[in-house]
Amino acid sequence: KIIELKAFKKKKINKDFTVAIIPQIMSNTSDLPDNIGFDLDTSIIIQSNQNKTILFNNVDTPINLRILKKINNYIKKDFKKNIDVFCCALGAASEFPQCFLNINRNKEKNKIINKSLNNLEQYLRYLKPKVFFPAGGAYAIYGKFYELNKYIAQPNISQIIKKTSSLKTKICNLIGGGSIKFEKSKYIINEKSHEKKEDFKIKFLDQIKKLNYYYSEKKINIDLKNLDKVFINAERNYFKILKQKKIDTKWDINFKIYKNLELDKNCNINKKKSKFLKTFNLKNYKQKSKKNLKLECYIEYQLFKSLLNGKFPWNTSLSGSTIMYKRNPNKFNIDMVFSLNFLRA
Repeated sequence: KIIELKAFKKKKINKDFTVAIIPQIMSNTSDLPDNIGFDLDTSIIIQSNQNKTILFNNVDTPINLRILKKINNYIKKDFKKNIDVFCCALGAASEFPQCFLNINRNKEKNKIINKSLNNLEQYLRYLKPKVFFPAGGAYAIYGKFYELNKYIAQPNISQIIKKTSSLKTKICNLIGGGSIKFEKSKYIINEKSHEKKEDFKIKFLDQIKKLNYYYSEKKINIDLKNLDKVFINAERNYFKILKQKKIDTKWDINFKIYKNLELDKNCNINKKKSKFLKTFNLKNYKQKSKKNLKLECYIEYQLFKSLLNGKFPWNTSLSGSTIMYKRNPNKFNIDMVFSLNFLRA
């Protein structure tokens, strides 16, 4: 049985708990303006009908303090209680910085982690929850690009505890099957042992690096003439939608297509092992300007063809780790990236 809930409306599910769904309010954590609405996720409030304990799971929806205050005010007004348990995603869960070739990825990684920890400290000082745990778990990059794992910008539990040590909120790590049990005003936390975590991680990465990507096929039939036709149709649809959206930002996107794309140990493109095929250009302007944004996407033939044909959604690949990038300037433009979801034949 599926119950469709309206945003910011309480719903008693059964005698045990009541919930409310919080929609995505902003499209990015920096609250940058955008013309293309793209919902990533929703958040949820769960309240026990027995002891009135409240869990607010922000999942991985972008927030800042302004948005958090709006949500918290709603909880106080409709649930008549403060948040007891709060969780949200920390760091980056997307393609940046690991997939960007023309930046200092270690520097960007540390910058993102530090910003994420500073934001968390700010959120916890404001909410004052009894318990916090990182939401969303952890992830690893599988397949032949597994070396990119070293650039994933997510703080570990030790960094989180150190940053929030002056606060009264209890920080716990539930990844791997932990739990929190509330009994009246007390709570019991059960955390899984992570004694052999590093050893397990090495063995795990050694296994997943052998997996094939979702778009891979045993036999690759390269047909560039057909790909040209598909791209022209996709480009036509793309500009039709951009015209409807009335987007002013100008950009120049080059798709560097490879039969096979390989990375070296420094996570740069291995030119000897990678077989380059062709470049496709996508630009939404006629006159050149220094203000025009430039993006290069390094992508394998099979994936590019599948995305143009609509076999896979663009957003999954754009925010994954199967496309490598160079951008100039190194500035995130939401419309430029999200617009590629319209590039379909």
